[in-house]
Amino acid sequence: MEWMETVVILAAPDILCEDWIQSKHPGSTMTESNIRFTISPHVIFQEVFEGDSILLDVSTVRYFAFDPLGTQIWQAMQKADNADEVIEMVAMKSDVPTDDLRLKFRGILSGLARSGLITIVPQQ
Repeated sequence: MEWMETVVILAAPDILCEDWIQSKHPGSTMTESNIRFTISPHVIFQEVFEGDSILLDVSTVRYFAFDPLGTQIWQAMQKADNADEVIEMVAMKSDVPTDDLRLKFRGILSGLARSGLITIVPQQ
Protein backbone atom coordinates (compact mmCIF):
# COMPACT_ATOMS: atom_id res chain seq x y z
CA MET A 1 0.00 0.00 0.00
CA GLU A 2 1.32 3.41 -0.98
CA TRP A 3 1.49 6.21 1.61
CA MET A 4 -0.29 9.46 0.89
CA GLU A 5 1.95 12.48 0.67
CA THR A 6 0.66 15.65 2.31
CA VAL A 7 1.34 18.89 0.50
CA VAL A 8 0.12 22.20 1.86
CA ILE A 9 -0.32 24.84 -0.80
CA LEU A 10 0.92 28.15 0.57
CA ALA A 11 0.51 31.52 -1.06
CA ALA A 12 3.95 32.97 -0.57
CA PRO A 13 4.66 36.42 -2.05
CA ASP A 14 7.73 35.12 -3.87
CA ILE A 15 5.67 32.64 -5.89
CA LEU A 16 4.78 34.60 -9.00
CA CYS A 17 2.11 33.22 -11.24
CA GLU A 18 3.38 35.36 -14.13
CA ASP A 19 6.77 33.60 -14.09
CA TRP A 20 5.14 30.19 -14.28
CA ILE A 21 2.77 31.33 -17.04
CA GLN A 22 5.64 32.73 -19.08
CA SER A 23 7.49 29.42 -18.75
CA LYS A 24 4.45 27.57 -20.16
CA HIS A 25 3.19 30.22 -22.61
CA PRO A 26 6.26 32.21 -23.79
CA GLY A 27 5.50 35.65 -25.13
CA SER A 28 1.95 35.73 -23.82
CA THR A 29 0.71 38.86 -22.10
CA MET A 30 -1.59 37.22 -19.62
CA THR A 31 -3.17 39.24 -16.85
CA GLU A 32 -5.70 38.15 -14.27
CA SER A 33 -8.53 39.34 -16.48
CA ASN A 34 -7.53 36.94 -19.25
CA ILE A 35 -6.22 33.99 -17.22
CA ARG A 36 -8.51 31.02 -17.65
CA PHE A 37 -8.01 27.67 -16.02
CA THR A 38 -9.52 24.24 -16.10
CA ILE A 39 -9.70 22.00 -13.07
CA SER A 40 -8.34 18.51 -13.57
CA PRO A 41 -10.99 15.79 -13.56
CA HIS A 42 -8.91 13.69 -11.15
CA VAL A 43 -9.28 16.17 -8.26
CA ILE A 44 -11.71 15.61 -5.41
CA PHE A 45 -12.59 18.50 -3.07
CA GLN A 46 -13.82 18.09 0.50
CA GLU A 47 -14.40 20.72 3.17
CA VAL A 48 -13.26 19.15 6.42
CA PHE A 49 -13.40 21.48 9.42
CA GLU A 50 -14.39 25.11 10.02
CA GLY A 51 -13.65 26.18 6.47
CA ASP A 52 -10.48 24.15 6.00
CA SER A 53 -10.52 21.74 3.09
CA ILE A 54 -8.49 19.19 1.21
CA LEU A 55 -8.03 18.37 -2.44
CA LEU A 56 -7.23 14.79 -3.30
CA ASP A 57 -5.42 14.10 -6.55
CA VAL A 58 -6.56 10.55 -7.21
CA SER A 59 -4.04 10.07 -10.02
CA THR A 60 -1.03 10.65 -7.74
CA VAL A 61 -2.60 9.81 -4.35
CA ARG A 62 -1.46 13.17 -2.96
CA TYR A 63 -3.62 15.54 -1.02
CA PHE A 64 -3.41 19.26 -0.57
CA ALA A 65 -4.73 21.33 2.34
CA PHE A 66 -6.40 24.74 2.24
CA ASP A 67 -7.12 27.17 5.05
CA PRO A 68 -10.54 28.91 5.01
CA LEU A 69 -9.39 31.59 2.54
CA GLY A 70 -7.86 28.98 0.25
CA THR A 71 -11.15 27.07 0.45
CA GLN A 72 -13.09 30.17 -0.61
CA ILE A 73 -10.69 30.68 -3.51
CA TRP A 74 -11.07 27.04 -4.66
CA GLN A 75 -14.86 27.24 -4.46
CA ALA A 76 -14.83 30.46 -6.49
CA MET A 77 -12.53 28.84 -9.07
CA GLN A 78 -15.17 26.17 -9.63
CA LYS A 79 -17.70 28.87 -10.62
CA ALA A 80 -15.65 31.66 -12.23
CA ASP A 81 -14.67 32.13 -15.86
CA ASN A 82 -11.34 33.82 -15.16
CA ALA A 83 -8.96 34.87 -12.39
CA ASP A 84 -10.47 38.36 -11.98
CA GLU A 85 -13.87 36.83 -11.29
CA VAL A 86 -12.36 34.58 -8.60
CA ILE A 87 -10.86 37.58 -6.84
CA GLU A 88 -14.12 39.53 -7.09
CA MET A 89 -16.18 36.62 -5.74
CA VAL A 90 -13.89 36.04 -2.77
CA ALA A 91 -13.50 39.75 -2.03
CA MET A 92 -17.28 40.04 -1.56
CA LYS A 93 -17.21 37.36 1.17
CA SER A 94 -13.89 38.17 2.82
CA ASP A 95 -12.46 41.00 4.87
CA VAL A 96 -8.99 40.41 3.39
CA PRO A 97 -7.65 43.48 1.54
CA THR A 98 -7.87 43.01 -2.23
CA ASP A 99 -4.11 43.31 -2.76
CA ASP A 100 -3.46 40.59 -0.16
CA LEU A 101 -6.17 38.44 -1.68
CA ARG A 102 -4.68 38.86 -5.15
CA LEU A 103 -1.25 37.82 -3.82
CA LYS A 104 -2.67 34.73 -2.08
CA PHE A 105 -4.62 33.79 -5.21
CA ARG A 106 -1.53 34.05 -7.41
CA GLY A 107 0.35 31.73 -5.07
CA ILE A 108 -2.49 29.23 -4.99
CA LEU A 109 -2.89 29.38 -8.77
CA SER A 110 0.82 28.70 -9.28
CA GLY A 111 0.82 25.87 -6.74
CA LEU A 112 -2.24 24.23 -8.28
CA ALA A 113 -0.81 24.49 -11.79
CA ARG A 114 2.62 23.18 -10.79
CA SER A 115 0.93 20.25 -9.04
CA GLY A 116 -1.16 19.43 -12.11
CA LEU A 117 -4.48 20.14 -10.38
CA ILE A 118 -5.40 22.86 -12.87
CA THR A 119 -4.30 23.90 -16.34
CA ILE A 120 -3.79 27.58 -17.07
CA VAL A 121 -4.63 28.70 -20.59
CA PRO A 122 -4.67 32.12 -22.28
CA GLN A 123 -8.15 33.45 -22.90
CA GLN A 124 -8.83 34.02 -26.57
